[in-house]
Amino acid sequence: MHYRNFDELQPDHRLHRMMKRGGQRWPGLHWELRTQDVRSPAEYEVSHLEGAIRVDPQTTDMEKVVKELGLAGSPERTVVCYCTVGYHASQMAQKLSEVWARDSGPSVPVMPEVYNLDGGLRKWSQENRPMVDGSSHLTSQVHPYSQLWDQLLEADFKPPE
Repeated sequence: MHYRNFDELQPDHRLHRMMKRGGQRWPGLHWELRTQDVRSPAEYEVSHLEGAIRVDPQTTDMEKVVKELGLAGSPERTVVCYCTVGYHASQMAQKLSEVWARDSGPSVPVMPEVYNLDGGLRKWSQENRPMVDGSSHLTSQVHPYSQLWDQLLEADFKPPE
C-alpha cells in the first residue's frame, strides 16, 4: 500500500469537501478524518488545521502514532498528513501506509486511506484556507520551518519576528 497525494483527488471528492468544512466527521456516515500535523511544537503553535494531532516528524514508534490517532482497529478512517511544505508529511504518510500493509492481512478488507497534503500549510495558507493558532484563533500565518523555506512565504503569511 502506498499513500496518495491530496491534490490527485477530484475537487468534488468527499475529502475535499470535508477539509473545506473543517469537519472531523462526515454526516450520515461512519467515516472519520484525522489530520496529522508532522511538525515541531513551535510550528504547530503558530498555525495548524483545527483538530489536527501533532506528531513529531522524527518519531519511529509508528504503533504509538496509530494509537494517538485513534486508528487501531478502524479502517473507516482517513488520515491526511501535512507539514510546512510536504516533505515530512510524505515520509509519515509512507510510514503509516507501510504499518497498515504489514499489520493487515486477508481478514482486513479495507484499510484506512492515507494522504499527503501536497504543498503543506504553505500552499494551504496561500489558498486562504482555514487554520488556527495554539489558542484556537483563526490565523493565516505559517511557521516557515527554516530560513530557506521562509523565502517562499509571502509576507502576509509570515508570523511576526
